[in-house]
Amino acid sequence: MRAAITAKSKGHTARVIHHRPSGRSTPPTSYLAEHGNSKALCHHQNHRKAAPGFPQVTPAAEQEAESGQRVETELPRTSIGGRTVDSRETDKFGADAAYWWNMTTGPFAPLHGMNPIRCSFIRNVVCSHYGLDSQVLKPFAGLKVLDVGCGGGILCEPMARLGAEVLGVDAAVQSIDVAKKHAALDSSISESITYRATTAEQLVEEGEIFDVVLSLEVIEHVKDVEAFTTCLSNLTKPGGALILSTMNRTPLSYSMAIIAAEHVLRWVPQGTHDWTKFITPQEMIMLLRDAHLDVQQVSGLVYNPLMSSWSLSQNTTVNYIAYASKPDEAEHSV
Repeated sequence: MRAAITAKSKGHTARVIHHRPSGRSTPPTSYLAEHGNSKALCHHQNHRKAAPGFPQVTPAAEQEAESGQRVETELPRTSIGGRTVDSRETDKFGADAAYWWNMTTGPFAPLHGMNPIRCSFIRNVVCSHYGLDSQVLKPFAGLKVLDVGCGGGILCEPMARLGAEVLGVDAAVQSIDVAKKHAALDSSISESITYRATTAEQLVEEGEIFDVVLSLEVIEHVKDVEAFTTCLSNLTKPGGALILSTMNRTPLSYSMAIIAAEHVLRWVPQGTHDWTKFITPQEMIMLLRDAHLDVQQVSGLVYNPLMSSWSLSQNTTVNYIAYASKPDEAEHSV
């Protein structure tokens, strides 16, 4: 069942659509019974080449690409630890770092496909939040933006082009290396982006604070979602904005993200997602409220396979994006 709440911020009203909690459930048995044996699934070969100037594809990665199975024993420990960091998740993304800027094939192509609508959402809500003109070339000029779990920098770069001073952080060292090399190719943004192989917890300890905090398609991969959300809140300045996106935990998201994307279409390697770690919109709202943030908007992100495009929607069944604000003066110490 869906319910709506109305929130007010900065003189405007936003309607937040969310689902009532139904409790954490297990993957649908019908899907498991039909698709549990990956060898019986149809698949397409996905030949992935590293972008010029970036780390070369390892033999283990080639083996993975051919078999559709992630080569767990070959993963190097090249991640930064922390309370919220799941080292196995980080190492998996680090092993795929060479593919971050492959926009049409490979494990990160779906994120590139989502990026235009994600950036449009961010631009609109941040401009509304701060009373900025969204039609100017660089509306984010003067804003400090943090991207937690930045990967290869595919979100940091458009934020810099909007005029922001951007810090991108990721626990996977290989991803940060790729992000730095790619940003260096464009002198118009290279001076506006800083990348660090570190964690949200470390930034909190350093007393960092930002006008806008972003963390897209990350929370479903962390070890402690409550601690992670609290860190994001601490990194958001009073009066600032926080934007997260993730996947809902529904039968449809299981069929799309696990069965279709990992097994049938092989858009991403098997094991990329753990459906039980997906978060419902209601759970997200409660996480944000517990971190002393005011939820302003939750919108669905819907993929149209015929048009190969993404759009915003009230349908949060699979993907969704959330925007929350931090009160000017927090009532509680987070």
